[in-house]
Amino acid sequence: MMSVAVQDNLSAQLSANVLASIQQLAAIEGREVQALLDEALQEYIDRKTKTQVSQQVLNAFADSVAEFDSLYTELAK
Repeated sequence: MMSVAVQDNLSAQLSANVLASIQQLAAIEGREVQALLDEALQEYIDRKTKTQVSQQVLNAFADSVAEFDSLYTELAK
């Protein structure tokens, strides 16, 4: 069975220099502006999601240190 990507429309306003840069990159790469925007937004989402996960790990580590500090100190000896 083939999967079909569902697409929705989005209207956005971009500064003139950002739009010109995207259009120039699209022309250089032989791609559609939409493809570049989709890729850029996905990379942004991935980066933000990774940062949030990393923050969750750091918070869990801080909680662990707070709870088990004396144990970690003894184990380090």
